[in-house]
Amino acid sequence: CKEVPRIIFDASENYCNITVTSVRHGDHGNWTCKLDINGTVDKAITELIVFAEASVDFAEEHGTISSIAGNTTNLTCQARHSRPLGNFIWKRLNPNGTDDILENPKTRVREKESGLFDTEETLQIELKPSDNGAKIICNYQQHGLL
Repeated sequence: CKEVPRIIFDASENYCNITVTSVRHGDHGNWTCKLDINGTVDKAITELIVFAEASVDFAEEHGTISSIAGNTTNLTCQARHSRPLGNFIWKRLNPNGTDDILENPKTRVREKESGLFDTEETLQIELKPSDNGAKIICNYQQHGLL
């Protein structure tokens, strides 16, 4: 077996082990241990999933939204370069201290060649006079990331 910095291959006649230290995004994918004993080949394949925390932001800077009551406003949030795929949670933080979960956004997901995901979600919201002073936030949750 060979050894390179960060990746250690350890094998004997009946044992095969790969240790990857300081895991990088490029290490994501299938890894194979293969033993050839007197012409009999045995191999084990395992998938290494390297998590990547998304970069999340609104598609456009909104700051303060001005709208006429009853009109529909579109807010778009983007999560870039994520693995695993996550989901958005939209909330309205009301001036009285209560929170509302906002439902029914439209989601678009694109898987990139690297296995990372770019996700964009657009929330259509009809603003009311009672929304004055409220804050709209989008969070992106990726299960498995601490």
